[in-house]
Amino acid sequence: MDRAVIYARVSTEDQAPHGVSLDAQVTRCLEYVSVQSYDLVDTIVDAGISGKSINRPGLERILSLVQKKKFNHLVTMKLDRLSRRTIDALNIVETLAKKNVKLHLVTENGSVNSDNADDEFMLTMKAGFAQLERKKIAERTKFALDRKRQLNERISLNAPYGQMFIEGKVIDNPEEQKVIKKIHSFYSKGDSIRVIVEKLIRQRIFNRHDRPFAITSIYRILKKSA
Repeated sequence: MDRAVIYARVSTEDQAPHGVSLDAQVTRCLEYVSVQSYDLVDTIVDAGISGKSINRPGLERILSLVQKKKFNHLVTMKLDRLSRRTIDALNIVETLAKKNVKLHLVTENGSVNSDNADDEFMLTMKAGFAQLERKKIAERTKFALDRKRQLNERISLNAPYGQMFIEGKVIDNPEEQKVIKKIHSFYSKGDSIRVIVEKLIRQRIFNRHDRPFAITSIYRILKKSA
């Protein structure tokens, strides 16, 4: 019996620019399964998770089902849905092959035969291009964020302590800057971070949520200004 599992994945970094929403992936895969007349065992998705890591709930479930021989066809849109790292993608394909599970890439209109030398070469090339694309996305994102920082533009939902957002620009928060100066003054006199927290509490100086500063918050403030 031909039993199939559909796998779809999308990360926050590639959904918008490439239009590969989960719904679109699942729909295309369902059409493929229907045409092939496979019995659908499950549809498994990983939402908002990067392909650079194999520690994904959906992928882990698939590999568990593979070991239990619950299906013999894995249907996904592209190889990079499984992983954007070359070595991980090839290892997953090898694991599937050892358990006689055929991998179907919908955009390639068919199954992948890793035992065939030509197909294995093309598979390696596809995995390499997936990893290259991931790295290029990361580089573009880093460049854009660095540029925004240079222009003092907003890059997060909440401004770091000591700053605030005004019309999309990052400017110093005068009141919080006073607290930061006090923290540095305590630290320059030899006070430990724990002692600084205790002194702030005694002086009734709290964070922007009216709560005592956490040790990690004081550490970040000191590290940022170092």
